[in-house]
Amino acid sequence: MRSKVFVDEMNGRDVNSTAGNTGAAPESKLPLCNALSSVLDRAEDRGISRPTSQSRGQRAYLKPVQSSFPYVFEMAGHQRPLFVLFGASMTQYSFELGGWGAALADLYQRQADVLLRGFSGWNTRRALEVIQEMFPKDIPRQPSLVVVFFGANDAAFPLKSGRGQHVPIEEFKENLKKIATYLTGLSDTTRVILTTAPPIHDETRDLIGRMNYGEKAAGILDRTNENARKYAAACKEAAAEAGVGVVDLWTSIQQTSRNWGTECLTDGMHLSAEGSRVMLTELCRVIEKADWVPSLRPESMPIDYVGPHRYDWVHPVEEM
Repeated sequence: MRSKVFVDEMNGRDVNSTAGNTGAAPESKLPLCNALSSVLDRAEDRGISRPTSQSRGQRAYLKPVQSSFPYVFEMAGHQRPLFVLFGASMTQYSFELGGWGAALADLYQRQADVLLRGFSGWNTRRALEVIQEMFPKDIPRQPSLVVVFFGANDAAFPLKSGRGQHVPIEEFKENLKKIATYLTGLSDTTRVILTTAPPIHDETRDLIGRMNYGEKAAGILDRTNENARKYAAACKEAAAEAGVGVVDLWTSIQQTSRNWGTECLTDGMHLSAEGSRVMLTELCRVIEKADWVPSLRPESMPIDYVGPHRYDWVHPVEEM
């Protein structure tokens, strides 16, 4: 199969807004996540920020690309546990500097291979169409963890023509349950974590809509925070009914500060470095609290090739 990469990614990504809930709750970080703060801080200290929606929209990929074959590491003799990040744009962009996916890979250095499978603009319908191709059951190596991150596109405003990304909420919930059930069936040790979409900052999305379409777009939102809330609740229900983990990103981001809409989101929807920090913290929290056997906590997983070796570093003073 072949998948088309949009010439203008803005045509295939979540766009919407709503004034979110405000309120301040102290940020809580788990010990295993503390080391990751510096990953995002270094990017911010160097003055590097995530691309804007406008710069992303200018990317042009005119050729269709061959869809990725299942797992690219089968050729390697040495293998680690495999973590797959499967989602839409929040996942696709997660390996940008300051992104939560890159920080997760940093946390699991020499312990797990983190494989990115993010597709901007996708909803749960598209995910179900390719899930057997993406995660075939007839291969010997199966993921230890799959982080599923869909919902912002499903929650898009429904169009009369039936076109677009919208998926009715009940179907969305059932789709997530089907995805979770399929993935947990890959092996006895494949774990799944569903992630709710982040909140929508209505004012920012309204501004971007007017910038792109003029004043005729004023007050016409393709997504709202109220709708995002409903889909987040459906995601949590799906996780509970499927017996898998869940990251409630919709709630967590709005608890960071009163200015979450500008601090945690780049365009009223997609994650900034601070938003990625929240995502990573909450993902680590789920992994930390899970009673999985074997455990996927970093401190519980082996590190590759540890131990004394003749080629280990030695300071010259030791041989004086």
